[in-house]
Amino acid sequence: AGVLLDDYQYTSNSGVVDVTFGQRVRVADDFADADRAGKVYEFMGTDALGLGRDLAAQDYSDFELWKELTETSLVTESTSYAVLSEIGLALNKDGLVGSASSYYGLVDRNDVRSDVTAWIDDALVTADGSITITALETATINATESSVVQPWEGAGGIIATNMVLSQAQAYATDSTLTSGADLALTARNDSSITATADSVMEAWDNYSFVVAFNSIGWNAQNILFNAVDTLIGDPLISEAFDGENPAGVKAYLLDTEVAAGGDVTLVAESTAGIDATLGNEATAEAALDIVFSAQYAASGVAGGAGLASNKVSSRAEASIDYSDGYTGAKQVTAGGALTLSASDAASVTSTSTIVQTAVTSNTLAGLTDIAQNFLIPGAYDYSTASGTRTVSWGERVRLGADYTGGGDAGAVYEYTGLSDAEYHLGNTNFATGLWHKLTGGADDLDDLYPNLGNLADSDARAVGGLVVMNDVRSAVDAFITDTNVDAGSVAISALESATIRSSAETNVTASGGSAWGSGSVLAVNGQIVTNMVLSSANALIEDSDIATTTGDVTLEAKNDSLLDATLNSALSTGESGFSFALAFNSLGWKPQNVLFNAVDALLGDPLISEAFDGEQPAEATAIIRNSDVDAAGN
Repeated sequence: AGVLLDDYQYTSNSGVVDVTFGQRVRVADDFADADRAGKVYEFMGTDALGLGRDLAAQDYSDFELWKELTETSLVTESTSYAVLSEIGLALNKDGLVGSASSYYGLVDRNDVRSDVTAWIDDALVTADGSITITALETATINATESSVVQPWEGAGGIIATNMVLSQAQAYATDSTLTSGADLALTARNDSSITATADSVMEAWDNYSFVVAFNSIGWNAQNILFNAVDTLIGDPLISEAFDGENPAGVKAYLLDTEVAAGGDVTLVAESTAGIDATLGNEATAEAALDIVFSAQYAASGVAGGAGLASNKVSSRAEASIDYSDGYTGAKQVTAGGALTLSASDAASVTSTSTIVQTAVTSNTLAGLTDIAQNFLIPGAYDYSTASGTRTVSWGERVRLGADYTGGGDAGAVYEYTGLSDAEYHLGNTNFATGLWHKLTGGADDLDDLYPNLGNLADSDARAVGGLVVMNDVRSAVDAFITDTNVDAGSVAISALESATIRSSAETNVTASGGSAWGSGSVLAVNGQIVTNMVLSSANALIEDSDIATTTGDVTLEAKNDSLLDATLNSALSTGESGFSFALAFNSLGWKPQNVLFNAVDALLGDPLISEAFDGEQPAEATAIIRNSDVDAAGN
């Protein structure tokens, strides 16, 4: 092909010349139209049309006058692979000549531990103004673990562990506090984990996994134990080793007498939360578009799994209390309002996605590419600009883009007459019976080389699996016990809003087979998702005397815990497919392994859970017990 195309008569730098039918022009590499630069074109017009043409100013995209000839169109990548396969030299996974494999691993552990404490202990404190004790905690992890791999074949995975242990406490013990203005104790814990673990792989054969363990308020645990707890959907091992270590926040007075001219305020707030994203996407697009022998046919495998655990344990407490052995007055006096407020908004936002795609094809589509690049426009002998010609059976004519004399503009027509005939090609009706249209027009040869599908066994296997466990535990307590209170008003509130928002999605696709019904195609898709919320809110006055001078006594407990879970599962296969999805969502029930959960679900009755005292209601209680309350208001 190269030798033939090197035989050209002019270049685009040859100036103004008289070009005759069939002569060739090579377009310079620096030609203004980069799409035409370096290519060779054959003139299809009559000798008269070729007179005085400036070759540097031609529109070589006008296929009616200029036919493109390509040097490498017959030797495509697909053709090379097919030929080398036949002589035993092609790259393949059995090791002939070479291969390209990638094996990777990423293990990442992030561990943050922090305690914040502000306190007064065993002291006499007198202030003309306010007394303020504040403890603020913001332990934070922002982690991204990611991999992108594009080998011939490959395997690997990511293991990511992120853990936060934190506490925030503001308190006074065994002390006497006298303030001319306000007394304020504030403890806040805003610990958080934002974590992304994802893997993307593109290969003919690939196997990958992503494992992510995120926790706030749980002690460290090895990968194996974390994996077992996640797989069974129950932190059984962690609990067996007293692993729960809540992210606590406390604001309290213990054995401390208070006299404040203004307000007395105790606030404990926690917003410990995890925002976790897990992704594993693999594409095995094994495609050969020219295959001579079935033994060299392509096959594709995509296998990917995800394992994710997100656990938050949190506590918030605001309290005033005196121990049994305390012998003082047990007195708290406030000229203004006495307020105890405890709130917890522990949360997990979990997004997990597994996408595994195996698409295998062994076709002759490459012939279309060859024809597209080489035969068109090289698939015709004349154009409608070629004037009067004697046409023989099988010769082809391409109609100009604006041709209106009969036939489809841009299409190629083949002469089917048995004897030679003379035609003025610029004035011929090609829609008659002696002319057969080969293409649909423009540069389209799909009609000439139809898609026959896979001609050899095209094995495709795609397997995707996802296991997710989200666990949120939270308790809020606000109480006054064994205390004498004199204040303008008294307000005690315990507000709970533990939340899980979970989205899990798997999408598995396998496509292959053959036109003859052979070839193995298999898609397998499985999901197990467990979401559990345990929460409580308690506001209490017990064994106390409460008196207000101007306002109300208010006791409030509120539990707005929420579980919002979505599971999507999709499977597409050309032959065999297997899929299952298990989802267990509970609010106010202790954790239970997947097997027991499955049995209870199938029975439609939490029989096993109840047998093990599994019910632990998401409660909110406001109680006054063994106390005298004398409110000036309500």
